[in-house]
Amino acid sequence: MALFVANYSVYGRRKLTKAARRAGIDVGRDQVARLMRREGIRGASRARKRFTTRADPAAIRAPDAKIPCYPAAARGLRVTS
Repeated sequence: MALFVANYSVYGRRKLTKAARRAGIDVGRDQVARLMRREGIRGASRARKRFTTRADPAAIRAPDAKIPCYPAAARGLRVTS
């Protein structure tokens, strides 16, 4: 746990194993993975984003923006605003 915290709590199993070996601790990669699971720690991941804001289900949602209807668009012409 001390190595994990010393490395800003972002190291995963692979880097934590290498850091432990550099620190002189003889440990295998599967053992590190098992200890991390038991302690409930996970390394930082680029694949999964963390959402820090949750929508309040009781809040009133803002209305959708109204898109103006142009007669020229109905005839298939391009319209820009």
